Amino acid sequence: MAGNIYNMSDMTYPEFNALDRDRTLILQGVSPVEVHGTHMPLKTDYFTVESLLKRAAKSIRTRLPGWDAVISPTLPVGSDTLPLPGSIEIRPRILKGLMTDYGCSLARHGFRHIALLSAHGGPRHDAALELACRAVMRRHRDVQMFTPTGDVILYVMLGDITEDLKERLRGIVAPEIIDTLLPSDVHAGALETSLGLLFMPELIKKDYGKLPDNTFGTSNRLVNRAVRSFFNQLARLVLVFPSYRKDPEKTRLFYYFMGEMINMFVLPDGPVPVHAGFPRKSSKVLGRAYADLIVERAVDMIHDVITGKRDIESTFTLFSRSALIRAGVRL
Repeated sequence: MAGNIYNMSDMTYPEFNALDRDRTLILQGVSPVEVHGTHMPLKTDYFTVESLLKRAAKSIRTRLPGWDAVISPTLPVGSDTLPLPGSIEIRPRILKGLMTDYGCSLARHGFRHIALLSAHGGPRHDAALELACRAVMRRHRDVQMFTPTGDVILYVMLGDITEDLKERLRGIVAPEIIDTLLPSDVHAGALETSLGLLFMPELIKKDYGKLPDNTFGTSNRLVNRAVRSFFNQLARLVLVFPSYRKDPEKTRLFYYFMGEMINMFVLPDGPVPVHAGFPRKSSKVLGRAYADLIVERAVDMIHDVITGKRDIESTFTLFSRSALIRAGVRL
């Protein structure tokens, strides 16, 4: 009977083969093993996406009556991880090839609806997922394979989530605390640590409240100023193209974010930082509101694509539309 949630790895061949191909959604998590501060476990990203997938599957069962949601085993792989011991880096083109093969394997057996989700914000990682979706759909025209990840990450990193968080946490968390988080709170800061307190509190080191703030724009070295200037000029250049002109502010912020990520993690003024943001501002209640909002946004996209309310082309973001990042995926 349709309307169930399954863990793919627990199913037998007859059970999996009996699924209605037209009313089954495959949910695939893809997130790396990576250093997350000194207070979070290396499994943070892939355990987080597993937890979010379970929430998403429950919501999908409600939003898409009669549909089965199949949670495939999360793949602990990813690109653009912190270059530190404990981070496992997969080349972006290998990741793209892996996810292309994954999607084509399902498509050959008739599965037509596949959603990839990630809790990792590496630019080439997210571009590789989107480009893999394009590759699968070029080979299998009747398949919908897409990822809400890029859209969700931009919703968070460009600050659109801020007002929604303040509304959800009205009277619980001071709005000025939320206002200070973005765009710097991008790695093992308040947002990710709060998810950790929600999903795996026993693994979060108790000293997270004593960790220092680590924010964008703190280095004034010549090389860092040059990177900022390059990405500012790049943002102005790409705005001549129609696909970018429709949302110039988001494009400008996107390239600002890319430049600051490179300055902080690739060209740091000192050792590579293990976190970016404000771990001391973390709380379980912030984690719950944050998880709810990102799951809702992801499920909204999944629902709208499957029901035909949203063109699948609109799911592809600046991560895969940027020629600079696409070129990086080929490395």
